[in-house]
Amino acid sequence: MKRCLTILLLIVVAFVVLVRSLDRTPKVPETDYAGAISRTDPVAVQLGSEGVPAADQVFTRFGLLWSNLTAASVAEHATNVYAEAVWFNDTLKTFEGRPAVADYLDQTARRVDACTVEIVDVASSGVEYYVRWRMTVLPPETDPADAWRSIGVTHMRFDREGRVLLHQDYWDAAGGLYEHLPGIGWILRNIRARL
Repeated sequence: MKRCLTILLLIVVAFVVLVRSLDRTPKVPETDYAGAISRTDPVAVQLGSEGVPAADQVFTRFGLLWSNLTAASVAEHATNVYAEAVWFNDTLKTFEGRPAVADYLDQTARRVDACTVEIVDVASSGVEYYVRWRMTVLPPETDPADAWRSIGVTHMRFDREGRVLLHQDYWDAAGGLYEHLPGIGWILRNIRARL
């Protein structure tokens, strides 16, 4: 069992190194999650407070971007959804600034045949918002019956215009992505079967 976990770890590390070496996205300095929380503390607002758009309006805009992520939806909606100084982490990558996030989302949309996100529900506590979602991704040349499905939650904070200042995803990357990769998927399924 220990040997399988070691092999799995080495494969994942090799995969991450390979993906990062192929990535043509401009590198930006990364602030960690705690730093992003601190940076947004003074400016994050509660949706629906005086002069701030209501939550239903803000999450409708968010849904217009993510319900069918395409290059066109990114071009049309990213500016209305994300603040200029957004901090964004989707578990795989971290970006600072709307141009970098929009570029990443555009590249993501162009690499798949379809990517849809269904907002299941939204919870809030003061300026903190938590969006529970289901994502379906259809890689190129994949039968729709074999689409990749995942679940997750996004922690968000907003500015006075109702645009996202902080976007931190927590999702099932193993089931939603890694299990579909050649070699790694087989290892993960075998480890789960033995647990």
